[in-house]
Amino acid sequence: MDTSSECRMFAEQRGFSERWHFIPMRLNLGTFDDKPYDDIIAKLEGEGFRFTSMEELGNTEEAQHHLYTLNDETNLDVPGRNGERTWSSFDDFQKRVCQTDWYKPGGQKIVIDTATGDWVAMSAISRFQNHAYNLHTGVDRRYRGRKLAQAVKVTALRYAKDKLKVNIVHTDHNTMNQPIIAIDRKFGYVEMPGTFVMKKVLE
Repeated sequence: MDTSSECRMFAEQRGFSERWHFIPMRLNLGTFDDKPYDDIIAKLEGEGFRFTSMEELGNTEEAQHHLYTLNDETNLDVPGRNGERTWSSFDDFQKRVCQTDWYKPGGQKIVIDTATGDWVAMSAISRFQNHAYNLHTGVDRRYRGRKLAQAVKVTALRYAKDKLKVNIVHTDHNTMNQPIIAIDRKFGYVEMPGTFVMKKVLE
């Protein structure tokens, strides 16, 4: 835990150094005002962006391929990843994501550029017990700076409230990923005590 200086000191004295610092964040949907984002979504739709979901797209294998590619590429762009991939292949992604109990096609929110057919943004959300968890939000690097991350994340939060019927959404980020942390702070997410991941290389 990042609240335990004694534990960190214990690890550092044995040659471990910080690899990650993860901070959980929590949002009360009852206090989240999503109305200001209607204009942003409408503007993006007017520019040719389609807001959809894996459910609307039929959750086909072809759609899952697109989802995998977008997930993989945007995960690699997360600060601090250093080229470390989350999945070894599409088959691995299918097994560990699409075929799990927590995978909800309706909660896999997608933005498609209708001019090119490219999948350009996503935000994945699911329900765990009595709360929702926002698993990943990412935007193709070519399309950043247009508020697509905010817009698609709002559609995921609306799904959590209207379809998953929850009032609380959790997520977590590594502290190097300041762009998404800034968005969540803007939305009203509250930071909670986090954890350090410590690493030691054995010669």
